[in-house]
Amino acid sequence: MTSDQNPQQDLTEEEIDKLIGEYEFDKRQTLQLEILNELFDSGMGWDKKAVWRKEYHPEDTKKTKFILSLKQDVMLYAASCFVQQNKKYIDVKTHVELSDREIYRALVQKIADRFADYYPSILTANILEELAYSVINGITIDPRMSFALYSGKKYMLPGNSANRLWRSGYCDLNTWRQPAYRQVDAAPRNAEKPLGSLQDLLDFAIKTPLEREILLNWLGWCLKSEHLKPRWAIFLFSETKGTGKSSILELAQALFGLENTANENGIDGLTQQFAGDSLSKKFIKIEEVKLSSHSDAGNKMKEYITGEHAFVDVKHQSKQTIPLSCAFMLTSNHRPTWLEGGERRYYIIDMDHEGHAHGEMKNTFDEICQRFYADLADQQVLKRWYIELTQMTFHPEFDAMVLKPKTVGSPLMKELMTDAKVELREVLEDLFQSYKVTVIPSSQLQALVDHFKMRNLQALRNTLKELGWRDDKLRFGGKQNRCWIGYNLPTENGRIQASVLSADIKEAVQHGYTWWKLEEAIEQGWHKLYSKKLARGNLHREDTNEVQRVTDYAGPYLDSSSKEPFELRDSVGMDLSF
Repeated sequence: MTSDQNPQQDLTEEEIDKLIGEYEFDKRQTLQLEILNELFDSGMGWDKKAVWRKEYHPEDTKKTKFILSLKQDVMLYAASCFVQQNKKYIDVKTHVELSDREIYRALVQKIADRFADYYPSILTANILEELAYSVINGITIDPRMSFALYSGKKYMLPGNSANRLWRSGYCDLNTWRQPAYRQVDAAPRNAEKPLGSLQDLLDFAIKTPLEREILLNWLGWCLKSEHLKPRWAIFLFSETKGTGKSSILELAQALFGLENTANENGIDGLTQQFAGDSLSKKFIKIEEVKLSSHSDAGNKMKEYITGEHAFVDVKHQSKQTIPLSCAFMLTSNHRPTWLEGGERRYYIIDMDHEGHAHGEMKNTFDEICQRFYADLADQQVLKRWYIELTQMTFHPEFDAMVLKPKTVGSPLMKELMTDAKVELREVLEDLFQSYKVTVIPSSQLQALVDHFKMRNLQALRNTLKELGWRDDKLRFGGKQNRCWIGYNLPTENGRIQASVLSADIKEAVQHGYTWWKLEEAIEQGWHKLYSKKLARGNLHREDTNEVQRVTDYAGPYLDSSSKEPFELRDSVGMDLSF
């Protein structure tokens, strides 16, 4: 009888004892511990259908018990290597997809490699084939013993080493990988300067001690609480190049791990389709940012920075909701004048100094950077920095969940805050002029508050007053309506004098036909702005329908009471959108 048919008869008790004695309490125990850690970290080990007790036949010997236990370990490991979806088998580490014919070859190779000490003396080719068949075809209800079904979701669960995440009968894939430097011994500590060349870099490149402290606090918190998400981002700014912004990005990338980092040039990759791959990373670095706080892209970035989940497009699949654990760091050579007053999402650090590419202290800064990069490449030094950052004492006003610009804001942030209201007024005025907005129903102002992320309605009302708008009650549609009227435009008899609405009608303004029914003015201006720019589910539909558009002639008129319509027969090429 060959070893493939009955391996137990080919090994003597002494040989089995040697294998057990040699490996059971060192290599094998370590292997079993790794398998168990993966099962419990993934959540599968806690499933109520998991049977942990080992059942043996009364006649089983020490040898047969050992072989049965080894087979169970093999199945537990083998089942953790792949997940299954749509007749494909996905490697949980590489995410390579295999077919039915390929999976046996791949799985047997993985088992033979991981259990090399027992192959082929105990784990023969026949036994491996038998175990692989059981795992692939799922002949047990114990979820640990066969390939789990893949949910189609991939994201990071930092700090969790499991490649699979057992969720409601399916497995998500965890893309987080522990950085290699965390497994090495740290470099000796220098008590006088624990951060060494990193401290030299920051002292030269960042002007104020408070800015340096907050940056280090943010890094330390994100590394120490890696499974959590900060609610504000670091924004590095300098008008000149070569000031160290990219060096700090590379530091953060090394600390979080290259596999856990998304690299973006500009924000387009995050605000357009298929951003899921980047948003599923722990650290997202974005260079060359050009951002407007009130733009759609700017609002989307705020949602990502503060939100816990994102609804993203996935190639060849339906949209998915993925959890967010990402920390953002951005750089720009453009002065961030878009900063809102009291901004709580970006901590802006000014990195302008004379060590830039054409500065007087370029050589000094180059020497500092050279020492920094040499240390950055040293895994032991990186481990030392990791320890120092995660064990540091934070500034008393530092809070990773709430940025406090009044107490820890940088000088640049406080300077920019004074200009914030001016920018908001300019943006609002530009929108109103572009969309010919002359009247806004008061009940719908919340859409603007939500779009611009303003503190409250009163802040918007104050800004409208500064722009020359007035709050008034107007009668139209058979009832009184509270509205805001722009630019002191006259209103009377349910009409408004708005030449901007007549501008596209040939010769209408020249002949004085500038009066419109209020319902039509609201439809042509405010409702167009709302539908194209503001509609995000933040306004109740009954509110948008509150003002019913008239279906008969709505303007332009010569005055507030005339009934004669403007003569249209000679008006070629005009806009008749009413």
